[in-house]
Amino acid sequence: FSLAGVLLHRSLASDLAAADQEGLRSKARVVMHFIEETQRSGDVPALVHRLDELLVGHRGLRIWLQSGRGDSLYGGVMPAPAADPQAGSIVALNASDGAQLEVLDTRLSDSPPWPRGVVRVANDTQPRRQLLATHRNTLLAICALGVVLTAGLSRFALVRALARVKQLS
Repeated sequence: FSLAGVLLHRSLASDLAAADQEGLRSKARVVMHFIEETQRSGDVPALVHRLDELLVGHRGLRIWLQSGRGDSLYGGVMPAPAADPQAGSIVALNASDGAQLEVLDTRLSDSPPWPRGVVRVANDTQPRRQLLATHRNTLLAICALGVVLTAGLSRFALVRALARVKQLS
């Protein structure tokens, strides 16, 4: 029972992490598209509006935009660097508010209005961790019930089998 539970839990955790990471990459592509449009048009207020709209309905999604000089342009103060922005890999980061985030950094091109800036898109992992905790507790309860039922049925079968032996002696 426990082996099946562990395998199910690990499989779900892996699938959820992969889905969350693909969602984060997708959001980062959307943000980069908005920034590229802003670089062509120069309409910075429209970018801010679009980023605000992107955050609506996406609980746990966070976006930071920082200039090449380190000035915060959107999202407030960017948390300490999580990884090399060139790498494009998703890394874990603990935010100042205690949230555990998965973060994807992207370096901006050398064109105006933010030459050599950095975009950081992050997703809070709390909902996934809560789901996995609930799943783990449910699996533990099912496995414990399976063990108890197996032991009970084994005892029942053993008592019935020994009852015949007792009658013979």
